[in-house]
Amino acid sequence: MLKVIVFDLDGTILDSAPLIQNILNTMRQEHGYTLLQKETYMPWMSLGGMKLVENSFELKDKTQIKDTLDDFRKRYKLYNGTASPLYNGVSKSLQTLKQFFKVCLCTNKPKILVDKILSDHFILDSFDMIVTGNDDKTDKPNPQKFLSCVKKFNCNVDEYVYRRCYIRLHNS
Repeated sequence: MLKVIVFDLDGTILDSAPLIQNILNTMRQEHGYTLLQKETYMPWMSLGGMKLVENSFELKDKTQIKDTLDDFRKRYKLYNGTASPLYNGVSKSLQTLKQFFKVCLCTNKPKILVDKILSDHFILDSFDMIVTGNDDKTDKPNPQKFLSCVKKFNCNVDEYVYRRCYIRLHNS
C-alpha cells in the first residue's frame, strides 16, 4: 500500500525554466556570451546549480564555478517566489494527497530558495518532509536525497512513488 509520495520541485511542482533562463541569459550577456535557448540548458537543470552554471558558462575552475553560482543564486533570491509559477492544480492536489499520504519534496535547490518559493506560493505546509540541496553533499540524480524521505517513513519498495517530470517544460 502506498505511504509516501515524493515530488521534485523544478519542472514538476513549478515552472522555473523561464526565470532560470532569464537569470542565466542576463549573466551571459554581461560576460559577452550569446543567449541560451531553453533546449540547451534544460538538461542541466536537474543536475544541480553547480553543473547548471558550469555548463552554461563553460567553466572548469571550481572557484569560478562557485562564484558564478553564488551570483546566480543572489539574483534568484531577488525575485518573488511566485516568479516561477506553480503548474495548474498543484496546490489543490497537494492538499488532497496530504490527506492520504506523506508528501515529500526532494530538490537540489538550496533551502533558502525553496522556503521562499514555497512560502510565497502558500504551500510550505503541504509537505511532511522537505529535502533540499543543503541537507547532504549529494545532488540528484544521486538517489541519497530521495532515499532520506523513504527511510524517514520506513517505506518498502512498493510503498512510495517519486514524481519527477520534465515533459511540460520540453513541450512548452
